[in-house]
Amino acid sequence: TESALGHMEVAIVGGCHQDAIAPQHRKAPEHPCTLKMYILVDQNAPLQDAMAAAANAAILCFARHEHLPETSEWVNSSFRKVVCRASESDFVQAMRAENCAAVPRESSSLPRAVAFSPRPVWPKQFQFFRLYR
Repeated sequence: TESALGHMEVAIVGGCHQDAIAPQHRKAPEHPCTLKMYILVDQNAPLQDAMAAAANAAILCFARHEHLPETSEWVNSSFRKVVCRASESDFVQAMRAENCAAVPRESSSLPRAVAFSPRPVWPKQFQFFRLYR
């Protein structure tokens, strides 16, 4: 394709079958879906480590909890994710919630990132975590 500036642009999707590419448009659900996945990332992690850990945690969480009805509904409707920065105390508090998956840190017992399976209602502490921007 040609960009607005006249440059040729080519989208390359290597190693993916066309069926593996997520559809750009999802059909609107009959009722708004409030499900979302929270992903907490170590606030001190370098950006490249944080991105990789967040992606790994999300995939691991999905794989472990795809059997839950909420996960299936989330995949087919909202697919919303909230990524937040977390301190050590944030991790300790948040990991009390059920259905999570953690990506370990090399030098600590605390994780580099934790993803929590989608749910409509979250413990109150989750609304106070700082968004990763």
